[in-house]
Amino acid sequence: MLEKIKEQIKSSGVKQKFIAQHLSISPSMLTLVLNGERKLSDEKWDKLMTFLSVARNYKELLSSNAPTS
Repeated sequence: MLEKIKEQIKSSGVKQKFIAQHLSISPSMLTLVLNGERKLSDEKWDKLMTFLSVARNYKELLSSNAPTS
């Protein structure tokens, strides 16, 4: 599961620092979580999943509205 989350973060184009700020944790804590070394509360997991879903949907919306040549 963590690998899929890492892939989603990478493909979203959003920096981990920004995501960490959104979760009210440090970037190093986010790294530890993504490496399976620390755990997040259920509330923060929900917040992360919602954030990634919104980022993915936003990116898809942008690409679908991109002008075609």
